[in-house]
Amino acid sequence: YISQGLETEIRAANQAMENAQTGINFTAVADATLNNVSGALGRIRELAVQAANGVYSDSQRNAIQMEINHNVEQIRQSLGNATFNGKDVLNVVSTGENPAPEIRFQVGTGSGSESTVSYDPNVSLDEMNFDVTTPDGARTALESIDNILGDINTKRGELGATNAKLESSIEQQM
Repeated sequence: YISQGLETEIRAANQAMENAQTGINFTAVADATLNNVSGALGRIRELAVQAANGVYSDSQRNAIQMEINHNVEQIRQSLGNATFNGKDVLNVVSTGENPAPEIRFQVGTGSGSESTVSYDPNVSLDEMNFDVTTPDGARTALESIDNILGDINTKRGELGATNAKLESSIEQQM
């Protein structure tokens, strides 16, 4: 009877560790996606700085705008394709939209909240409508890009904290 009970507890603890590792993998996909988005936004920012320079013609700024539009589409595609096991790892929300529910990883053997780690998949990003066809528009775009990069950095910080909790839960089960 005692050995059966211990074996059950060991199997439950092993499953909790596997759940935590799955959570780490899940959030790693979200972090990698946000890293790619940050890289594309960095390029957009570089182009906006270039377009803000008053020496470029309208046709040159239109060419810059086309590259920016391409990068924005790439960002939207990356965010839309960020899934793990068929589940979205990120949910981009704008003002007035319904956020996705928190995801709870069961990382302990109990039924209480101390046995779970929560992850909020929602990330609030400004609209990515960057118009750099004029120097003033390019400067406005720079402000918007910086706001978005700030939001992404905040979300990446949250992901880091979630990963630390998940790793800690694995150590507690050992």
